[in-house]
Amino acid sequence: MKILLANTLFPPFAVGGTEVVVRETLTGLAAAGHDVCLVTTQPTKPAIGLWDLRTIHGFRTYRFRPQNVYYYTEGAKKSIVLKLAWHAIDTNNRYDATVLRSILKRERPDLVHGHNLKGMSYTLPEICFELGIPYIHTLHNYQLLHPYGTFTIAETPPYFRPKLAAKLYQVWNRKKFQHVSGVITPTALPLQLHQQVGFFQNTLTAHIPSPVEFRVTTHRAETGIRLAFFGALEEIKGIRSLILATQHLPQHGWLLDIFGRGTLENEMRSRSKENPNIRWRGHVDDPSLLSAYDALVYPSECWETQGLAIAESLVQGTPVVAARIGSIPETIHDGENGFLYTSGDVAALTTLLAKLIDQPERLTGMRKAAHESSARFSVPKYVDALQKFYSSCNTAALTVNNIS
Repeated sequence: MKILLANTLFPPFAVGGTEVVVRETLTGLAAAGHDVCLVTTQPTKPAIGLWDLRTIHGFRTYRFRPQNVYYYTEGAKKSIVLKLAWHAIDTNNRYDATVLRSILKRERPDLVHGHNLKGMSYTLPEICFELGIPYIHTLHNYQLLHPYGTFTIAETPPYFRPKLAAKLYQVWNRKKFQHVSGVITPTALPLQLHQQVGFFQNTLTAHIPSPVEFRVTTHRAETGIRLAFFGALEEIKGIRSLILATQHLPQHGWLLDIFGRGTLENEMRSRSKENPNIRWRGHVDDPSLLSAYDALVYPSECWETQGLAIAESLVQGTPVVAARIGSIPETIHDGENGFLYTSGDVAALTTLLAKLIDQPERLTGMRKAAHESSARFSVPKYVDALQKFYSSCNTAALTVNNIS
């Protein structure tokens, strides 16, 4: 089968959880004998024509520069007026549609699998429909429900505030995604929230957890309880709440290593200099390092759809101390493969961490259960489930075309 994947970002321009899943999908499908290629974007214009075509990581990769008021990764420092203009253009960007249509006509794939489309326009599903190509979409986040892609603890999904704006935003996106052949959800909650407001009512769906590489290592050395934060250094990821919680912990018997990058990077560097128990480690693209820790702390303050670092930690047999928000309780079962606390409750997090420092055996005793609970995230299981779902969607599409 010839399969085209689409995702707005891809290394070297971004390496987040979605990009890891896209990479594993490309690799896994190619190993299974499929002809795969990728469409993504870049911050510079192509040297010639509408897009650049290069072989990256062994795959045909099309990159183009969307025509908008700024590039996707530049939005954090832009004014609200520019952001509104950007979103208005992005949802129905006709230039991007022209580029995408030209690539699809050149490749003629049997199926298109879209991931995060914000930043390359939401026109891809309707273009696929026009060309008679089944389109499958993975719900990595809540981009179709919220312009920022996620809800914070101060919001009540499936709507953001003001509610009227949320409803208008969602009505428009429902129209853009009305011809989707299939939807993949890594956990149950994302699909539930989308269907609650009318998305994907008569669409084939599949619950397929996002995969992680099963590279297990063992390198435990230091004494005392070792904690790790592994992820984006952004306020919605709860890193500031974690730092506040550590200020009330004992002076000895624990260490917290911070891995990641983001807008709070400099602040975290400073925090590590103020407290000898906190160590700044920078960005490291090697989740197997988590095997050296007693627990991953995942203090998210936004509605996660799975949390790739959680899966990566469980693979290493490292329990997870996580906020009870979004889909996290679908993966972390309190007292079995980790511990849960109320998201944003610094006092609750402090109390939980203090108990674990005092009783480290509570974590070491659940390492086996943590690893066993990660079996659902294996790449072979993911690819096998994908292929079966692709076949179902193709069969459904053929049936519809024959009837019409």
